Amino acid sequence: THPRRLAAALALLDDARLDALITQEVAFGELHQSLPRLLAPNAPGLVTAVRYPES
Repeated sequence: THPRRLAAALALLDDARLDALITQEVAFGELHQSLPRLLAPNAPGLVTAVRYPES
């Protein structure tokens, strides 16, 4: 079922080893300015995390 698949996917993402793949963070509000750099052919790093504002 969908809830079980979602729970399984979230459990797989809860692995501290994945944190090593994140090379930078960008605030959501700055994403429009950062996207050209992040999507360039010579973009640095492997994974960019997007920080969303706290609600």
